[in-house]
Amino acid sequence: MAPSIQLVVLVLAFIQAFQPSSCKGCKEEERQALLTFKRSLQDPGNRLSSWVGEHCCQWRGVGCDNGTGHIIELDLHNPYAFNIDEYSPYNRRSLGGEINPSLLQLKHLQYLDLSMNNFEGISVPEFISSLENLRHLNLSNAGFGGTIPHSLGNLTNLHVLSLFLHLDPRYFLLPELSVDNFQWLSHLRSLEHLDLRKVNLREADDWLHVMNTLPSLSELRLSSCRLNNIPTLTSVNFTSLTVLDLALNSFNSTIPSWLFNISRLVHLDLRSNQFRGQIPDLFGKVPSLELVDLSSNGYINGELPVTLGSLCKLRSLDLSKNNISGDILEFIESSSRCIEDSLQLLDLSGNRLHGTYSSKGRQDAPKVTIVVTL
Repeated sequence: MAPSIQLVVLVLAFIQAFQPSSCKGCKEEERQALLTFKRSLQDPGNRLSSWVGEHCCQWRGVGCDNGTGHIIELDLHNPYAFNIDEYSPYNRRSLGGEINPSLLQLKHLQYLDLSMNNFEGISVPEFISSLENLRHLNLSNAGFGGTIPHSLGNLTNLHVLSLFLHLDPRYFLLPELSVDNFQWLSHLRSLEHLDLRKVNLREADDWLHVMNTLPSLSELRLSSCRLNNIPTLTSVNFTSLTVLDLALNSFNSTIPSWLFNISRLVHLDLRSNQFRGQIPDLFGKVPSLELVDLSSNGYINGELPVTLGSLCKLRSLDLSKNNISGDILEFIESSSRCIEDSLQLLDLSGNRLHGTYSSKGRQDAPKVTIVVTL
């Protein structure tokens, strides 16, 4: 055998001998746990057809640590996007049935995604709170119902928690998820992303004060949660928050001034509430803002604050369908020159503004879509 061929053979033998254990197979007790879990599921679309044989780290939706061979990821979200006009194909690909506690054998699991399936109103399993290494938990739009268990507060390594409902359970006869209080959430000190859109939070009066204690929280989405009270904060601790979505609730108050103490905020969505009074002239305190949506509140009045025009990173400003007055041209021309490079949409329609604005023939006109129709 030629020396070059011998070298190739030796290299291949070395690679085969030291390849990661996840390529060889997986831990037998973890493989058996997955098979038990599979037997409890309904799988009309046969999505788990690859779950056969010894090499469970190669099964669809299963991810293993290359060094140890332990299962660290279980991603079984429904890949078929929901379409109300094509509900049957989506439903055929949805997993259902029961969530078997055999998953507790996956002691190294860090990532669990069961979103966009249909578990037909069963409660979020309490045993999930014993998967202490979880960093990412996504149970969104999976047909879970009832009260979110307080025991999820045991998942102290959690970075992402998503339980949002894609559809409104009041109109599509889906099971409703709710939260009665958020004391359990205070233990999740590593939480970065929290998405509870369309979860019923009406009874959880402590929502804001608890979330204000989470030092790592960067994205908070609570739209359509039936919230009607936005408390006062004497001290703002949202030091990492960049996204705040409180749209489509029923807040009947002035826009809280403490919002403008969230110094790193990039995305602020307060649309479709019942905020009233003038827009605070405090936007200059949050120069990081890129999107501001205060549309469809109806009771916001007064003139446009000059500080809105000083946000040099602002890409989208939607103030439509309110009761704002003043001169359109005066506001636009008083805006900082730097905003012309960033702003892509300015929607002032449906207000009581007067004056006209036309960029025709103006070489220095902002390169922005401006909607000002009544």
